[in-house]
Amino acid sequence: MKKLIILSVFQGGGIHISNIEWPDYFPAQCPPAEARAENKKVYRFVHNNPPSRDDFKSLYGLNPDKEWGDIFCRACGVSVWDSYEVACKKKEKTKLFRNSQIAEGNILENSGLILETFKKNHFTWWITPGVIPEVLFNVSDME
Repeated sequence: MKKLIILSVFQGGGIHISNIEWPDYFPAQCPPAEARAENKKVYRFVHNNPPSRDDFKSLYGLNPDKEWGDIFCRACGVSVWDSYEVACKKKEKTKLFRNSQIAEGNILENSGLILETFKKNHFTWWITPGVIPEVLFNVSDME
């Protein structure tokens, strides 16, 4: 596993340092240096209510033999949106998501790193090994 040291400075001067050991299959420089640890409300498409571990498999995890090319690092994370409305529009427009439910979750600072990727409101979340992401999410009451 690759190690990454995270230094978080909190309001009021608190500092938290943690080592994250990313899986060996992550490419070099992944997650990218600009990815950050933060607390953030997000939305994810899931197939189970309540969400299960299977709902948080990365694209790489679903298809490890695929040649991912330039998006390999992003394929090692999972997609989340920071807007319920945008997630609803994506669900309506994308056949792949039409039979999904939208789960709301609060990513915690120690649960991984996030970075806005692809388009506005879309984030890639690289989940810290050992974190159980499904316990952070509930299917939205608005579903």
